[in-house]
Parts: sequence; structure tokens; C-alpha cells
Amino acid sequence: MAIIKSEKLRGLLEQSALYLMLGSVIGFLFFYDIFPYFCAPFNSPLPAWALILSLVGIGLLAGYLYTDIVHVLASAVLFPLLGAFFCFIIFISPAFSPDILMTRMSDDFFILARLVMFDMFMTFIIIFTVGFISLYLFDPDNA
Repeated sequence: MAIIKSEKLRGLLEQSALYLMLGSVIGFLFFYDIFPYFCAPFNSPLPAWALILSLVGIGLLAGYLYTDIVHVLASAVLFPLLGAFFCFIIFISPAFSPDILMTRMSDDFFILARLVMFDMFMTFIIIFTVGFISLYLFDPDNA
């Protein structure tokens, strides 16, 4: 019984690690899409096709690793939420300096929330669609 519990816990930890890793990637994509001039290695805005292609790749990866419909639905809901959370964490990371804390950051939070809502909706639609397509593509019974 202890082996079964530890295997379930291990599977849960693997899923959580994948969700957090891909959520942080999506969070950086959100932040780079909204504020490209704050991202250090890049100097130009992210093209829309690059963002969509990245999200399609993440959806295919999630669909390949977990071929269950429950995981596809969970990833379609959790990835945009985790992406928005990590985008917010990246956004407030320079807020710990005293100069920025004295300014009115509440206006910036509302601007970020308004701008990230479209990215979250687009991510949900793309990962939901690609996840269901990948269920058919990577089904071992279908080959």
C-alpha cells in the first residue's frame, strides 16, 4: 500500500513539475508579448505567429506527455492561469526597490491585468484545441 501511495505521489510531483515549468515559460511569453522593451536579450516585439507557434508547441508537448482527456482539460485551464501568475511575478520583481515602491503601482497592475486577459484567453483556446488534436495524433490504438 505504501508503494502505491508513493507512486501516486511521484506521478503528482511529475505533473506539478511539468505544469510549473511550462507555466513559467508561458509567463515569460506573456510578459515578452506585453512588455518587449523590458526583456533583456531581445530588442523587438514578439510577432503574433511566434507566440501562437510557441503555444501550439506547448500544447503538443502536454498532449504527448499526458494522453488523457482530464490532463488536456487541466492543462488548458492551468497553463493560462500559471502563465498569468508568472507574468505577474516577473512584472513585480523590480518592485522591491525603494524607488519603484514609492510610485503608484496599482495603475500598472490594472494595465497588466487588462493586457494579459487576451493572452490568457488565446492560450486557453490554443492549448484546448491542440490538446484534443494531439489526443488523436498520439493515440497508440490509432496507429
